[in-house]
Amino acid sequence: MDVIMPTGIKYEKFEVSPGSEKYMTYKMDAKQLNDTAFTMAMEMEQLEDMDNTWETTMTFHHSPKNDGKYEEVFKLPKEKICDYMKGEIYKEHIYPQFKDLSNFPEPGTCPVPKGSYKVDEHVVNIEDAKALGKIGGWRVDTSFFKDDELVSENKLFFTVF
Repeated sequence: MDVIMPTGIKYEKFEVSPGSEKYMTYKMDAKQLNDTAFTMAMEMEQLEDMDNTWETTMTFHHSPKNDGKYEEVFKLPKEKICDYMKGEIYKEHIYPQFKDLSNFPEPGTCPVPKGSYKVDEHVVNIEDAKALGKIGGWRVDTSFFKDDELVSENKLFFTVF
């Protein structure tokens, strides 16, 4: 079977689940730069402190035909917020990637204080798409739970071609 290397990436949309606004609000601005990159700027207003009564997870879904039928490809384990903030994913990957573009709290911060968190012009490019390894539609879900109840979820949709 031949492996098809991605040659482009296209932003599609950003969705927020109904009810999220009780805990978080989001403003997303994305611009397609060219066939190989788009930028994202986001502001999230977190309406209460997040302690270990909160948990988070992130799931990657792929739609080979980009027809809206997604299969789960990869899921980060659900973690309590304090554990997530001091854990490898946030400390080694998320924070270093965004620290110069955002006001994200430093690793280990807990509780995470309520407030406005911003990301300025983060570029998603073809190298990111190559790391995913598959062409088609992609959806990345970020979920937040409070006392084991799903209270906020956002979904980022993009196409790799």
